[in-house]
Amino acid sequence: MKFSNISLTFLIFVSSTLCTHELMFTHKEINEQALIIEKKMTRDRYIVYGLTALSLAQQMYPWIAMYQKGKAVSETNAAEQLSMLQSIKAAFNHLLYTKEGWISLVQAGVSLGGGIVISNICNTFIHPDTLRWYVHSHAPYVLTLTMMKQQIVVLQDDTCEADQKLEAQKLLHLLYDRLVQQSRLMCAYMTYKTKQLDDEEKEVAQRTLHILIDVQNNYLFGIAQQLKATVVDYQELEKMLCKYQKDSNSHVNHFAVIEGETIEERYVVKQRVKRSL
Repeated sequence: MKFSNISLTFLIFVSSTLCTHELMFTHKEINEQALIIEKKMTRDRYIVYGLTALSLAQQMYPWIAMYQKGKAVSETNAAEQLSMLQSIKAAFNHLLYTKEGWISLVQAGVSLGGGIVISNICNTFIHPDTLRWYVHSHAPYVLTLTMMKQQIVVLQDDTCEADQKLEAQKLLHLLYDRLVQQSRLMCAYMTYKTKQLDDEEKEVAQRTLHILIDVQNNYLFGIAQQLKATVVDYQELEKMLCKYQKDSNSHVNHFAVIEGETIEERYVVKQRVKRSL
């Protein structure tokens, strides 16, 4: 325990000394974004509850109507003192050879189709409430880094024309801005999720979050300085991007342990990644 406390103190000291430069984003910005994320997650839950209730009602209504009509037919049959086989036959005849019966069947079919549509809509709002899912859906920094590396390859290629290099340079700066936004979103989600944890996990998550914010700012500042340089060292820039990705992946995995991400939740995210490729 003492060793872990010393290590944590050392990390905080290091991260605080690294962040004496301009910040790419502040704690205030992250907290504001975290409130937006919290509202969105709450909205998603209520949408799922509403769609689920609507789906159940839609599927049950025609069957209730058919049951009531079948019951009326059975009561008529009982009054006529028909046998069970005759009653069943009469019910099927009513269902298949009368206008009311066909209306009931169409209602059941429409209800079933509507239920499938509602179920597909629900899939949009039903998701694991984990950092890994949020990163994939709203802050895909890995994809952004991959595209940045592709532009670096173009800029290092002597066979490329000047216009191509100019476009690659513009895109590289735009992607960097996107990377800053995605980093902010990742920290904001961790801020939101930290509030949902138990007291013991919350304390660990808060410390991890503060370290992550400082480390992210440090990486992003270094990348920005390289992009602003008169002569950009693209090999060094690519190394920085690789280090950023490796460290960010490590933080996502670390937070997954803190928030208690399950194997099932990770599997769902993997399936969504496959479908999006």
